[in-house]
Amino acid sequence: MKGKKKQVALLLSLIMLMTMVCGCADKATSAEMPVYETEETFVIGNWGVPPHANTGYMEYANNPDYCNVEEWTKMKDCGFNLAIPTLGTSVEEICRDLEMADEVGMKLYVRDQTDVGFETIIKYAQSMGYDYDETFALLEDKAVEIKKNIDRYKEYKSFMGVNVYDEPSTDYLDAISACQDWFLKYYPDYDFYFALLPVYARPIQLFGASDGQGYTYPDYVEQFAKIVNPPVLSYDHYPILRDYDGGAYVKEDFLYNLNVFAKQAQKSKVPVYIYLQTMGFFENLPITTYEEFAWQCYTSLAFGVKGIMCFQYWTQLQDEKYNNVRDGIVDRDGTITPLYYEVQKVFNEIKAMEDVYLHYQWDGVKTYESSRSVNEMFAQIYDQLDALHSITKVENDQDIIIGQFTDEDDNYAYMVTNATEPFEPEIANVSLTFDKDCDAVMVIKKGERSMVELKDHVLKMEIGSGEGYFVVPVK
Repeated sequence: MKGKKKQVALLLSLIMLMTMVCGCADKATSAEMPVYETEETFVIGNWGVPPHANTGYMEYANNPDYCNVEEWTKMKDCGFNLAIPTLGTSVEEICRDLEMADEVGMKLYVRDQTDVGFETIIKYAQSMGYDYDETFALLEDKAVEIKKNIDRYKEYKSFMGVNVYDEPSTDYLDAISACQDWFLKYYPDYDFYFALLPVYARPIQLFGASDGQGYTYPDYVEQFAKIVNPPVLSYDHYPILRDYDGGAYVKEDFLYNLNVFAKQAQKSKVPVYIYLQTMGFFENLPITTYEEFAWQCYTSLAFGVKGIMCFQYWTQLQDEKYNNVRDGIVDRDGTITPLYYEVQKVFNEIKAMEDVYLHYQWDGVKTYESSRSVNEMFAQIYDQLDALHSITKVENDQDIIIGQFTDEDDNYAYMVTNATEPFEPEIANVSLTFDKDCDAVMVIKKGERSMVELKDHVLKMEIGSGEGYFVVPVK
């Protein structure tokens, strides 16, 4: 027994010595891991759910019925918690989707394209030149029929609200505003949802009859935010394109578009949802790697996005020779593609940190170039933070974005993302020097949390391609 005690004592002494020798690096700390509570959920949705029978195009027009529990379970297991059906929009088909969402435990936005659906009413009101009051009167006139459908949808616990209209111009402001106010008057516990156009839309698409009057893209977003006052600001931006030589590149306006919505959402005090690219179409390349999808997600998180939608989950039921549609998260017959597992990884990482991330509100961003070249994407973020709170120095060997977040008690947190293009993966070595009040931080890396004791108030990280780490100073 004495010999064993001596061996244990010797082993403890060696551990203490190794700890002292290795003290130059960040190390685990005895500081207590923060605990967070939130009633919010990070929204993970999709365009293109398992299709009903005979809803495809041309060669795929006679597709079988994929709207079943097996396919919906597969979709949920990928990480989605919100479904946005876009085909099969009769009341019966909508109810079938709601039934499937109930079965697997998802939420659903209804896209009702019947004669009394909001999409139909909005188009009609705009074509007739109706103003807000005239549109509201039209809704009141059709109230019994409209409510009949919505009350049927309400029977399902998965019904979360209505997907009203996709990518409207400012011509539709009055009609959408009237429809939203009417809907929330009678159904205040549900969402009224629509998605706006990206910055690369043509001016006529953005402003319709008001095109040529000097409006800019931020004006487009601001008008919907101020006049309609939606509970969520949402838009799409699909940034990964084929280059002239067949390679891939990221559209330079991706970060600019994020910043426009983040700033407006900050003013309006509403969340931002973004549609990201998960399918090939036109000159947009299919997404094939974790890095390509994670880059889109974590750069979005650096701008405070609280919902990520995918365009799209189910590969569109049309031949590739039309619009070059190909390679979604699952194939046209529901076969899982390799991308399914990469998307699943990213969503699992985000869900693992949602209680922490959603505790904070976005405060702003600051970008940091490496010394190698000018980043044109960074130059378009014209109203960055002058400095980061509590961080006195940033060193990096690759381009990075740091999103700053704060809570109601003036505690700060940071999303630090590797902003280098994901096609030739590069690790970003990042060093953050905190002020003298900070001796430890919690780092959430790929969904895993760790407490790190800082030496000389410095945190060093190796951030993989496409990744973002959430850093919370602990006092």
